[in-house]
Amino acid sequence: MTQLRNIHLRNDRYQIRVRIQDHTNRSTVTIFGKEVETLVKHPASELEAMLRSASSYQMVKNILNELIGSSLIFEIRISEYIIKDHGTNGFTTTKVFHVDYKLEGEMMLTHIDQMQATMEIHTLNTIYPYPISEHPKIEPVVDHACVCFVIEVCVCVVFGGTWIVSEEELRCNLWGERCLRNAWDITRLGELFPNLISDCIKTLTIKPNVIDKIIWWKDKKGVLTVKSTYKLLAKEYEEGERSRMNKKSIRRIWKIKIDAATQLFTWKAYMGGLPTGAVLIQKKFKGDVSCVFCERHVEADYHLFFGYEWSRTLWYGSNISLRVDAKKEKDIRCWLDDFIRWERDKDLHASSTYGLCMMHEIWKARNKLKFERKRSSFQELYTIVNQTVRRFT
Repeated sequence: MTQLRNIHLRNDRYQIRVRIQDHTNRSTVTIFGKEVETLVKHPASELEAMLRSASSYQMVKNILNELIGSSLIFEIRISEYIIKDHGTNGFTTTKVFHVDYKLEGEMMLTHIDQMQATMEIHTLNTIYPYPISEHPKIEPVVDHACVCFVIEVCVCVVFGGTWIVSEEELRCNLWGERCLRNAWDITRLGELFPNLISDCIKTLTIKPNVIDKIIWWKDKKGVLTVKSTYKLLAKEYEEGERSRMNKKSIRRIWKIKIDAATQLFTWKAYMGGLPTGAVLIQKKFKGDVSCVFCERHVEADYHLFFGYEWSRTLWYGSNISLRVDAKKEKDIRCWLDDFIRWERDKDLHASSTYGLCMMHEIWKARNKLKFERKRSSFQELYTIVNQTVRRFT
């Protein structure tokens, strides 16, 4: 190739020129001024510092990384000429074509592909990514033709003067040739990922004519924010909790003939909304989270209502004589599901009301001991629960 000499800019602060390689050097893709300045999204001073702190090769990669995934206008001008066979880095055709138009950057390769389809080409080697089967109307001319649209990038940046970078310094194999070959940058993969992950990435096929974009797919705008991340984590937690819930039980809670305070307590208990010690730990609470009755274990809902010896004795001595097996710990929702289901059975309706009221009284006894330092006796609890049951059965 001939080296690039002086490049005259049009009073623009930035210019990027991409050239289609051939002997005539007449085919260029040029990005001028405002498009690049808007695209880079850096104040001029920051961009200047970034470019001057990097090598010429790295400078090209930095700017091209900003280009990828963006939408701007590429001005494509291809003059009329006949391209002959120039080996593996050129065109092989006898077709004369002319193009002079503007199009959005994300459509550039698609248009070049359509333009190439009008050329009389039979087979393409691995540099050009499209199989010949995609162009069934193309008639054969030669056996070993290839097309290489972009293998060279020239970047010129002006900061009060002209900054000329030689062609050899700006050989952009990382972007140009790999883009056309649809191949991964093996060196970069090795730098970023462990061998196991990089090997998996290498097995993936890069699709042609697709611009790489960094997208947070859990957000409609594709932007990763603290808000969208929090929503995702909260949603996953809620879905995990709901998988253990019985929707029928939740609906029936509000239909049970019982006082409103007990209904609300039952709903909170079922939804995991009671501020027990275990829940407070999840909220990063740093105070005392031990059970107020035993003062040894962390206060979890099952331990409080059914697991602790005091609770088991209370249930066994109640009117429903509920026997709780200490060795078979169950989710508190399992007990609530049973009590709610019993409410629809005439023979078990009273037991349903009794069970829900007893749980509510245990919670109130817990609060009384925790905040007022007063203990409730079994007889007090039995009396209150029996009175409530008689009111609603």
